[in-house]
Amino acid sequence: MKRTPFVLVKDEDITRRVSPNMELVNDLLMNRIKPATLSIGRYVEGRHPLLTRLALGLLRKKLDKLNHNISPVTAARKSSSVTRPNRVLLYRLP
Repeated sequence: MKRTPFVLVKDEDITRRVSPNMELVNDLLMNRIKPATLSIGRYVEGRHPLLTRLALGLLRKKLDKLNHNISPVTAARKSSSVTRPNRVLLYRLP
């Protein structure tokens, strides 16, 4: 932005206001969505084991990436104000 003609008007840290929402999303993922998907996965695996193994084999990389992104350690690190502050930057043309 320093190489553009835009001028900084506002630079505000909104981390404290956003962190309750991040905690809510983390709680929803860890305590509602993840257990439900694991339960559905066990049910489908019991009913269709061959199809489940085939699907898991094809989707392994995507599932590993998704599991890493919603792990509690990653979620806690992402919501931390020290490692990842949330800011609003407002620019205008002079």
